[in-house]
Amino acid sequence: ETETVVLKSGVRYQEFREGKGDLVVEPGRRVACQMTARLPALATDKETGGKQFYNTKNTDIQEIGFVIGQGQVVPGLEEGMMGMKKGALRRIFVPDAYFAQAGELNRRGMEPQPNVKDGERYFNGVVNNARRDQ
Repeated sequence: ETETVVLKSGVRYQEFREGKGDLVVEPGRRVACQMTARLPALATDKETGGKQFYNTKNTDIQEIGFVIGQGQVVPGLEEGMMGMKKGALRRIFVPDAYFAQAGELNRRGMEPQPNVKDGERYFNGVVNNARRDQ
């Protein structure tokens, strides 16, 4: 079983492969990564991690690039990436509370944007769920 690291914010991650080299993910660093984004609130027996709403494999360049600390991706994702090195593999769990802000983030073009079949419907179903905050 892979250890789960829990950060103060509630962001959690599991490290499946450590990266190599001297460069680490830190504020101001430009990173490029492959990613699959899921909505755990929509988990099923078949998709236990939740419904997929984004996958870099559905993009022209097969990765997503951004600068750490500039608010280009969903909050919590950057936090879970801190300290990673090139070639590392982590599963990052962003708390539902971060997705309470996702409607605004989506309007601002923050990544990841839904890009898989039915991804936008799944994403909006979670973001616009009035029961979420009860």
